[in-house]
Amino acid sequence: LGVAGAGRSALAAALCAHDHYRRGAFIRTRRPAHLAHALRGLPRLLPVLAANVVRRPRLSWPDVKLMAYVTAWDRFLRRRYAGIDGVVVLDQGPIYALVRLRAQDRGVTTTRAFQRWWDTMLSRWLRTLTAVVWLDAPDAVLRARIDQRPQAHTVKGAGEVGLQFITRYRRLFDQVLDRIAAAGAPAVRRFDTSAMDVAQLVAELTADRTWIQEGPRPAPDIGDTRDTRR
Repeated sequence: LGVAGAGRSALAAALCAHDHYRRGAFIRTRRPAHLAHALRGLPRLLPVLAANVVRRPRLSWPDVKLMAYVTAWDRFLRRRYAGIDGVVVLDQGPIYALVRLRAQDRGVTTTRAFQRWWDTMLSRWLRTLTAVVWLDAPDAVLRARIDQRPQAHTVKGAGEVGLQFITRYRRLFDQVLDRIAAAGAPAVRRFDTSAMDVAQLVAELTADRTWIQEGPRPAPDIGDTRDTRR
């Protein structure tokens, strides 16, 4: 996990260059097998999608795909990687997706239907994930990285708006991470990527995998995770 510019994708790619690590597949709805899994999660999404009809701004198609990913992708991953030795690395994983859906500030995210779905999905993924790696850096470093990278980004070159974007995402991530810490699972490692480069991070994470707890755990009590600062 990490806010924009923290180095999440770079670390995921570097980790997956090691034999014991593999990148977890992300949902591609144009692939029949992926679409089938997404459709299986549709019944859980119906109350939220119904509320979305009368709430503006409405969910975009990418938002709906994120919801389908969060709802159904744990089953896909279990089947895809069953019996395979190693660590499956999720770059834009389910917690990122859940935080992004709230950060988008769509009208439906203030409804009870969305909050029930959101809390249920967070609880499920906390049972599924065995570890979380959180990356961050000072705001000035993050803004410079966003502005300097070649690919487009929503707040690239956006100045103060970019800082607000980073601050909002960090706050939403912190709320989830605090709940995970209170529950005691899954394990969380935190790194400042202004103080460590990718090679150092990889060395730290691959030197000892005993902190990654294997197997599902009982769902922790995650409490009320709604954002009250809207």
